[in-house]
Amino acid sequence: MSRTGSIVGLILILIFAVWWRCHTIGPTVRDQLGVGVYPTIEAQVTPQDPLIWADPAEYQPPGVQRLVSLTGGLNELSIKLLPVPFVLATILIVWWIGNRLGGPLPAIVSSLTYAILSSSPALFGHIPQVEHVANLFAVASLALMIYSWTDRDGPWWALELVGLALGLATLLKPVTFVLEIVYCLALRVRNGRSPRGRRKDLGDLLVGFGAVWFFVGLAMGVNGTLETGLRDFSTYCVFSTVEVPVDPDGPHAFVRWLAGNGDADGLLPPPFGKSTDLNWWASGTWPVWLASVVAIYVLLGSRQPTTRKLVALWTLASFVAVALPRLFLPHYYLLATPGVSLAMGLLLEAANEARVNQRRVMGSIGIMIVVLSMFGLMVLQVRDYLMIPPSQLSRSQPRSIH
Repeated sequence: MSRTGSIVGLILILIFAVWWRCHTIGPTVRDQLGVGVYPTIEAQVTPQDPLIWADPAEYQPPGVQRLVSLTGGLNELSIKLLPVPFVLATILIVWWIGNRLGGPLPAIVSSLTYAILSSSPALFGHIPQVEHVANLFAVASLALMIYSWTDRDGPWWALELVGLALGLATLLKPVTFVLEIVYCLALRVRNGRSPRGRRKDLGDLLVGFGAVWFFVGLAMGVNGTLETGLRDFSTYCVFSTVEVPVDPDGPHAFVRWLAGNGDADGLLPPPFGKSTDLNWWASGTWPVWLASVVAIYVLLGSRQPTTRKLVALWTLASFVAVALPRLFLPHYYLLATPGVSLAMGLLLEAANEARVNQRRVMGSIGIMIVVLSMFGLMVLQVRDYLMIPPSQLSRSQPRSIH
């Protein structure tokens, strides 16, 4: 595929993504409001509107509160349109990374995969989620990291922007700080740099990351809310990562990470259990998630460029971010969708390279995995998303989010 063809494909995918997400614009706010967008504690509505929680335990990080304030609070139009620009921008960046590391066709595969995965109803991606916005900044940080990695003579401030973008992601989902660890480790072992150069790169990255939280703290200090904000944020982080009650008789954390949470009777969703109240978070998208295991394994191989290995490690780290709160709610897995999408496109390119390098059987198997998983994804999403009335999709929403 030519570069021009890939650009045309990108435009068509962006149009498709808007059309695809418009499927759930139909229901009213009272059908859709149940997850995804939060007011600040000060702006919570009184008991006249029971749709909005008044529980202080629903505190959200600073970026979420600011995001909601920018939308004008909770109203029908903002709820329906909130994720669209962020999803489209993320698709664009995923396409750029796929094109940079694989070429035009992998870019198309990666961006199309993300367009579909990010709206999966099993992940509650068809409605606004904080993860949609956090993904944009996280993927932007990855794109900037790849740019600074492959262009040694690039601008000196590239790594500061990597930290800045990821810092913005942590304002929305603090668990994304694990991606910073991946970047730090990568810079520490970067080839072609002197020890002093590596230390400088690491410092530039941390300066950009720290600047975000410094200016947030400064703004809160000017407003006189720093002490309260720190207390609330620390309480949120502790609750999300330490004080989550775990049923001692429940399944192991790894089982919950793989299968999702059980219902009130402790039953896991199908195909792992017989729960009739819950759906598996990978329901309707499992072919791609399964194929991503192969993709990550291949991308970590010794024959692959360092930047592809970086994408694989970034994807693994996003799964760690999903697991950190130990809540295993379906929408958390949206954090892994950009990396999984990129892995699919890069697996296709790695398979094509294998065929060229006289490893035809392995290359053909890789191509077949990508084709079959993408076909399965589209068929299942037509069945589980496009053919389901929007009101029925909305009724299946959980009533809480963190």
